[in-house]
This record gives sequence, C-alpha cells and structure tokens, in this order.
Amino acid sequence: MARYSLFSLFIFCLSFTMFSQDTEVNPFEIYTQDKNHKVMIIPFESKMYISSLDAEIAKKTGMNYFEIREKLRIGLSNQILLAINKKIPAVSMIHHEDSVTSELNYIYNSVGYKYTLMPVEEKEVVEEESLSTQVKSKITSFINKVENAPKEKKEYERGKIYNGEVYTTNHYAERFMNTSIHNTNLLYNLNKKYNSDLYIFINELNIGKPVSNPEIPNIYFRRIKVHYTVINQKGKEMKAGASTVQMPHYVTDVDKVIRNYFSLLSRDLCSFMPEPKLEKATVIKEKEDSKKAKEQRKIIQEMLQE
Repeated sequence: MARYSLFSLFIFCLSFTMFSQDTEVNPFEIYTQDKNHKVMIIPFESKMYISSLDAEIAKKTGMNYFEIREKLRIGLSNQILLAINKKIPAVSMIHHEDSVTSELNYIYNSVGYKYTLMPVEEKEVVEEESLSTQVKSKITSFINKVENAPKEKKEYERGKIYNGEVYTTNHYAERFMNTSIHNTNLLYNLNKKYNSDLYIFINELNIGKPVSNPEIPNIYFRRIKVHYTVINQKGKEMKAGASTVQMPHYVTDVDKVIRNYFSLLSRDLCSFMPEPKLEKATVIKEKEDSKKAKEQRKIIQEMLQE
C-alpha cells in the first residue's frame, strides 16, 4: 500500500510539472531559442471565405454562419501554430489582444488580392552534372518554360466560380488568391511593434461542394483549399500558392475538420520553414531533459513490474 501511494505521488508530481510547463506557453505567441526570425500569422479576411459546409454544420450544432466562420478562422491559425512546432518564434494575430482593435483592419486595408496562376514546382536534379551541362540544361529548361507558358488573352473576360473554384476563359489552369502589399509602411510598422520579419498571409479559405472520385466509388469528397502568401521583411514573396486536401463529404464535425484536415494543410503550408538554430546551452539542456525523461520512464516501468 505504501509503495502504491509513493507511486501515485510520483505520478502526480510528474504530471503537475508537465502541466506547469505547458501552461507557460502564451496562447497567441510561441517563443524559442532561435531569435533570428519571428513569423506573423495573419488570418483570412471575413469576406475571403467560401464554404458549402456551413448549412450542415449549422444543422448539427446550431451555430450560425458567423460563428462557424470564426471557429474555422481561429482553428486554422491554431493548426498553423502547431505546424510551426516551435521552429521559430511566432505570433498569431487572431489570438492577439490587438486583433480585437483596429490592427487587423489596418493590415487588411494595406493589402490587395489577385487570382494568380498556381506556381509550378521544379524537380530537383539527382545526378551530378558538369558545369556546361548544367548551364545548357537550365537554358533549355527556360526556353521550354517560355514557349510552353500559358498565353493570357489580351481582352479580359470575367471568370466564373464552379464548386468554389475560380475558372476563367483566359486560362483554365488552376489559380490561387495571392496577396500584394500596397502600404509601403505596413511591414515596417508590424516589425517595430511585434518584432516580426516573416509574414504568412492566409488569403482565402474554400470548402467545396461534394464531388465524386472515380477511384473510390460511392463516396463523395469535398476539396478544402487554403490560399496563402509568405512575405519577408523586405517585401519579397518567399512562397505563395495553395494547399489542398480531400475530405469525405460525410464529415460535418467542425472540430474534426480543424483537427484532422486543417492540420494536414498547415503542415504542408509550413514545410518551407527552416529548423531552429539553437544555442549550444539549449542543445545541452534538451539532451539532459531527454535523459531525465528516459530515467523517469524506466523508474515507472520498474515500479509497475514489482
């Protein structure tokens, strides 16, 4: 009995320590030892939300359109914070106390949106090539890219929305909503106030209508698409495009949408982020903490076996 009580006390102390460490994390900012950068997450504007799922969520939960949109808006930022996984410091503006003021409106009024052709990812060369071969290959690739590039019509023709996606008669390739900064002081002001130097703009969220998949009969899927732009402190576009995921049409639980599918989108969106540059003292401490954790698990196992 004494042994059981001692074991219970040990588990309680261990759990309390872990809980105390978790509660130290700021709900809208994540700090790490890597102080070289700080990323700001800017949620999509309320008007940049298209969803065919709201009616089913409302029927199931009793939530109205605005409540559903805000929950998904906050949930997406939550998942991006988790995807960053303390690689670099981060601040989420939808969680920040300033977001209830005019800060987000100031950001939204400083940018513009435009549908742009989805970027084509270039394949990496696996085999080593000579310098002359590399130069020749790059020139050939560039010429082919120019010759085969989709030609836009000179006359503008209005696009159409089909299944939550934008299609135009100018070009039927897939597009995404991109962000451009019109206020030249925006990044300077944000950097001065939040020490941020990398900005993830969530430009638009689309949840499409159920469509059939020929490969999987009798099951319909919704396409979830998150449009985004990543800009550095100099205003240079670091990455832009859209992350997409297929979700079975019968999924109407808003928490499951966030937990299971927004998490996949967020990990894809944040895949460009570098690993943290930790100080030597931090690396040593992490090794020590890992060693202590292993020793604690070993003690628990031994106590359970006795």
